[in-house]
Amino acid sequence: EPNDTQWWRSYYGNCLDYLERVKYLISKKISIRHPERSRGIIHSIHVTFVKSVITIVLFCLSTPAILAQEKKQTLAVMEFEGFGVDQFAVKTLTDRFRSKAVADGTFRIMERGAMDEILDEQKFQDSGCTSDECIVEMGQFLGVQFMLGATVGRVGDTYAIYMRMISVETGEIIKTANFDITGKIDRLLTEGITEAAKLIFGSMQKPVALVT
Repeated sequence: EPNDTQWWRSYYGNCLDYLERVKYLISKKISIRHPERSRGIIHSIHVTFVKSVITIVLFCLSTPAILAQEKKQTLAVMEFEGFGVDQFAVKTLTDRFRSKAVADGTFRIMERGAMDEILDEQKFQDSGCTSDECIVEMGQFLGVQFMLGATVGRVGDTYAIYMRMISVETGEIIKTANFDITGKIDRLLTEGITEAAKLIFGSMQKPVALVT
């Protein structure tokens, strides 16, 4: 965002110029009125000035990250459905995917605890909520922009993950991802979820922090 970047640079520059000017004027006035005490007072002013500059610099460094975070769209990850897969394993896979989604940084991911609290308040039963209409309704209650649902199935020694991301506003499926892996279910946790996250988030544009 070039315009935003230029504005922040100008703002920080003006702040520093203002502080430098105030420091100069105060130091000059003290030197004239209290020459015998000017060294100590001016030293104190210099220390205060340095602290102010550090504060502005830290704020400057943190602001782009805050703005980028605010620009992220929100996503709620539903509990995965399991077919032929142990339910405890499915829950573990869901939790692992949420952590991968957070680390990916494309979306702001709603915490499961916050989801449960809102759904409990609305008396919304999320168990068995598999249709697109139900998922959209859940997303409206949660106040997020996108919902992600997934199924984990097993055929022989092969495990399959199918994911779909739905826009709460339009009800459309905007992205799907499929990933198969053969072997023990451990591979699904250590490899499959990571690859599925790459597939579902891979081509989506991530919010970029402003360069200062």
